[in-house]
Amino acid sequence: MLKIKEIDKVAQMHTPFWYCDVDLFKRTVDEAVRQGEKYGIRIHYSIKANSEKRLLSYMREKGIGADCVSGNEVAYALDCGFSPETMVFLFSALSFLKIFNNV
Repeated sequence: MLKIKEIDKVAQMHTPFWYCDVDLFKRTVDEAVRQGEKYGIRIHYSIKANSEKRLLSYMREKGIGADCVSGNEVAYALDCGFSPETMVFLFSALSFLKIFNNV
């Protein structure tokens, strides 16, 4: 959680920037994984939602898969260490080959 005394640091940051409470993030991921295991649900995280490699690596290490909607996202997920077996690829009206021409 961002502490009041840290607000001054935020005021000095160049914008735009994003802030992540890493402890809260890890607790949230760990709980999501526990709940997924409890109910037999495989969890996948949208690469588009946040592409920060350190966060994606933590989720991958905890067993969360990658949710990709483009060839570029598939390539990025592979670059982040996700194996194809842990990835889901959802696409809409575009053809499979058209999307993968970007990989």
